[in-house]
Amino acid sequence: MSVDLYRDDLNAISGTDLFSAITAFCRISEPVEDRPQEDYRLDFKQEWKEEAIRVVASFANTFGGILFVGIADEKGKPKEIIGASSKSEMKTRIASSIASNISPTPAYDIAECAIPTDTTKKVCVIRVRRGTDLYLLTTKGESNPAYVRNADESRPARAAELRALIEQRSATTPQSNLARRLDEWQQFGVTTNGIRPNSPRLCSEAFLKIITLPTPPSKLVLDQALEEHVFRTVKLRYPGVHGFLPSAVELDEQRGRDSYELRWRHPGLDFERKWRVNSGGEFGFTTQLKYGLTESGDFWSLCDVALALIGTLAATGEWWEASGYFGDARLIAWLSVGGLPLYKLNRYPHGFAPLFYSRGMWPDKSKWPMKPINVPEYPFAEAETTLSPDVLTPTDPQNGSGCVAEADLNYSSLRARDEMANTTALVLNQFVRSLGHVANLRTLRASTEYLTGQLQIDR
Repeated sequence: MSVDLYRDDLNAISGTDLFSAITAFCRISEPVEDRPQEDYRLDFKQEWKEEAIRVVASFANTFGGILFVGIADEKGKPKEIIGASSKSEMKTRIASSIASNISPTPAYDIAECAIPTDTTKKVCVIRVRRGTDLYLLTTKGESNPAYVRNADESRPARAAELRALIEQRSATTPQSNLARRLDEWQQFGVTTNGIRPNSPRLCSEAFLKIITLPTPPSKLVLDQALEEHVFRTVKLRYPGVHGFLPSAVELDEQRGRDSYELRWRHPGLDFERKWRVNSGGEFGFTTQLKYGLTESGDFWSLCDVALALIGTLAATGEWWEASGYFGDARLIAWLSVGGLPLYKLNRYPHGFAPLFYSRGMWPDKSKWPMKPINVPEYPFAEAETTLSPDVLTPTDPQNGSGCVAEADLNYSSLRARDEMANTTALVLNQFVRSLGHVANLRTLRASTEYLTGQLQIDR
C-alpha cells in the first residue's frame, strides 16, 4: 500500500515503510527533471541547522508544507538520500529545537527512519500545518523574527506581508475553547469513605488536580500500545504508587472511545489517585491530600504537592513523545486543602516533609511500606525528601481552602530539569500565596530543582 506523506499518520508508519515512501517521493532513480521540485510546500535539507528552523516557521505562517532532513539537493531537486548523522533519536532533537526557537510552537508531525545501509544516518520528515497564529523566531541574534514562504524560498516577511499576516490572524483566530475543554474534566476527581460503613463514597474535600491541555488540541487515536505506555509511565514517575503490595491496592482501568483512565486506591488507608489521557493529547492527574497521623490529626503536605507536580510534568512529556505531540500547552491545577493544616516537621530542621511520599521513614513507619522502582537508595534520609524550611512562612489561619494555578508549557520545557523545576515553583508560589502564606520563590526554585534530581527526572 502506498504512503501519502502529506496526509497519512506519520507515527503509524514503520521505519522501513517510511524510508520506502521517502524514496518513492524523491524518485531518485528517475531522471533529474522528473524529480519533485522545492516549492511553496516542499523543502529539502541535508542537515538540521538554523536555516531549517526558518523553513518550519515560514511553512506555519503561509501554506504549511513538508521538510525533509537528510536529503542532499541540487537546484531544489533531491539529489541523494544520504541521511544526517545522529547518535540518538533525531526527531526528539529536532522537536526540542523547534519548541525552543519558534513561538508559539507550530502544529506539526514528525517521523524518522534510518538509512538501511548505515543505521547511524537518519532521514526525518517534518510535516508542518498552516497555523492560526503568527509564528516568530526566538533564536538569539535573529534580526528577522517573522518568515514567510515564497515559491521555493523561506525569507523574512516584508512590512506589507507582516501586516497582512497580523490582520489575517486577527480575523481568523477563533475564541479560545479552553473553558469547553475544561468542562470535560469537571467530573475527574477522587473520593473518600462515607460517614458510615458501606455508605456511598463522597467527593474528597482535600485534593490536587493537574491538567495539561495541548494548544491546539492534538488528534490521536488511542490504542493498547499508548495505554500501556501510560501505565508504565505512571509506575515510573509517581513514587509510592508502585511500591505497595498488589493485594493491598485496587487498580482499575476504564476505556472509552476517546479516553483511558487509571484509578489507584488503597482501601485500608482510604487514599485514591487517578490518571487520564484522551485523544486530544490531554493528560490529567488527581489525588487525595488528607493524610492522618497517629495522635496528631490530619494534615496536607506541600512537599507531596511539589512531588506530584514534578511527576506530572515528566509524565506529560513522555505521553506527548509517545503520541507524537511536540507543541505548546497550558497547565491548570486546582488545590483544595479542605481546611486541613499544613504539615511541617517542627521537631527537625528539614522543613516541609512529605506524607504520601515519606517511604515509611517517619513518622509512622508501619503505614507506608513502599519502595519506588526509580529510587536509587532506600530508605531515603529524611532531608532528601523535604522542602527547605524557608520556602514559605506559614500563616494561621489560612485565607480560604482552595485555589487555582496556571502555567504555560511546551515540549522543550518538559525535557529539562531546570525548566520543570521552574514551572513547579511558579505553580507552588501561586498556591501558597492564594492560601495566605508568604512564599520565597527563589528558594522554591532551588528546592524543586533538587527534588527533580532526587527523582531522576533528567531525560
